[in-house]
Amino acid sequence: MKLVKEHINNFERGLVPKKAMNIGLEAQIEKTLQPENSIYKMDNEASQTEIIETLLQLKKYLWIDFLIDNKYININLLNSRVISLLNAAYHENYEAVDYLIKKGFSVKNALRIPTSPISKQNLKNFLEQEKIKKEYNES
Repeated sequence: MKLVKEHINNFERGLVPKKAMNIGLEAQIEKTLQPENSIYKMDNEASQTEIIETLLQLKKYLWIDFLIDNKYININLLNSRVISLLNAAYHENYEAVDYLIKKGFSVKNALRIPTSPISKQNLKNFLEQEKIKKEYNES
């Protein structure tokens, strides 16, 4: 009740109560990100890519799902998809690489663009390891 009384003046007609009270998942994400990376200011590929990469480093996969599901992040921006995947591979964050591939990030497109050979090699190594794991589990 105390929390509601403190924030009652923040309510505006039509404003979502959780947003007005600065609680909920959106508020947690906002507090984690740098001020210049607000989820409400993601109007270009670069800011979306930066937010994806920040949350990948923090292993906040559910938060990325939330942002994608609620249309804060346009997952179909080719550049964002490729850069995030290559950066995760470059830093050998294979858990993030696996997550991004399952989300539909294109390995084929990532391997086509000119970038660091280390990123591409790490991505190929990950794919080879996954192939070996799959063959081992099937036998």
